[in-house]
Amino acid sequence: MSDPLRNVVPVVSYFVADSESPHLLAEVCGGCGARYLERRNGCGRCSGTSFTRRPVTGPGTISAYTVVWRDAPGVETPFVSCIVDLGDGLSVKSNLVGIEASAVDAAVLGELVDLIVTDLGPDADGTLGRSFAFELRSQRAEQVRG
Repeated sequence: MSDPLRNVVPVVSYFVADSESPHLLAEVCGGCGARYLERRNGCGRCSGTSFTRRPVTGPGTISAYTVVWRDAPGVETPFVSCIVDLGDGLSVKSNLVGIEASAVDAAVLGELVDLIVTDLGPDADGTLGRSFAFELRSQRAEQVRG
């Protein structure tokens, strides 16, 4: 069966929406190893101008969160927005999914999370917007055991 989607487009340039192993890509400074998600012309740490792209591996940890109760029309609320620490000074803002927003409290701070793929739906031409979110590792383990 062929997929009716013509193209899959990641929502940001640092997200690899590969269905086998989705991941984020860091711009890594050749001079000092500082990591950034967005494209850089110069390093903020050492002023270097040489960068390579490398996959961000392993889980992240939640360093901050908020429950969003109101949003633009068509956006389902409430949802949990969070900052995920990816290690070595690298962090990303995303959503925490798979948990009821009303159940989230300060206990999630420091929890391990894994990157998951979220589809935004196809446009009229069949192009699928693909994004990422994070899910609590402990919750994912419960689903597997469940």
